Amino acid sequence: MGVVRPWQIEMDIDAELLFGRQVFLQYPDAPIQGSSETKVNQPFCVNVVNEVVKRLSLESELLVFGDYGSRQEYEVYADIIIGHKNYRKELTNSTPDLSKGLGWEVKNDLNDNSKVMVGKGQLIKYARAYLTADRPLTRVFYGCLTDGKLWKFAKIQLLNDINGAPKVKFEQSTTYRWSEHTASLIAGLIGRYYDDLIKKRMSGNKDNTYTYRNKSSISSESLLASFIGEDILIRLKSGNYIHVQITSHLGTGRECIVFLAQVRDYGIKDAVLKVIQWEVPWLYLPILRDYPWNHGFLITVI
Repeated sequence: MGVVRPWQIEMDIDAELLFGRQVFLQYPDAPIQGSSETKVNQPFCVNVVNEVVKRLSLESELLVFGDYGSRQEYEVYADIIIGHKNYRKELTNSTPDLSKGLGWEVKNDLNDNSKVMVGKGQLIKYARAYLTADRPLTRVFYGCLTDGKLWKFAKIQLLNDINGAPKVKFEQSTTYRWSEHTASLIAGLIGRYYDDLIKKRMSGNKDNTYTYRNKSSISSESLLASFIGEDILIRLKSGNYIHVQITSHLGTGRECIVFLAQVRDYGIKDAVLKVIQWEVPWLYLPILRDYPWNHGFLITVI
């Protein structure tokens, strides 16, 4: 398996507390352990993940599929598949292309250590299919092993050792019981995955994060002017996303730069973006938030 380490998920993933509470209120009762895996545990878990995607307002972006026991013995077919809508065909094929989405594993009783070990092995298979693609969609695979009552999360990466040989870095969380907090972690995990997808896509699917570095010879105005014509995804404090395309530079003040943009959501055609410079060494794209992020820019729609 490679390197196995504990994953301090709460130090890495921002729990979406409000969304977690809403999801838990919708599905408060976890299935009884030892139930029918395909008829009880899997449907509950798929419903939870679908509800999380809905609460994150990502139902038009992400797809969630359940297996319900349809896999053949020789097939690598995840119990839950989470992927972008652009890969609907690949993810719904028989057998699905698991390089195009996250595969999660459902068992009927995680108190049975043998089932836990089998489940981890399945996650490794899903992660390998995902991370060894010619052009991986993201560099990190976020997995989950659950029976609905107990949830264990995994962060898996494909690294090279000192000799250049590939190895798997497997980080696993502690086991969480189904609760508002657990639901909030699931929401945070799926939100992180979606953010990673967008970053990688906007970077041209390169390995390095798409970053504009602010050199002393390049003014902030020139830097931001290079965004004209670019499609940008902005995540709001509410957790919702809006798609905009910057069309022109309207002006520059002492502490802000103003652009005209076309908004592709909510029936809005034109908007003015006011970008307030914070003391910025760099600006990350495409996820620009409407609050200071990584000591970057404050961007608001006015």
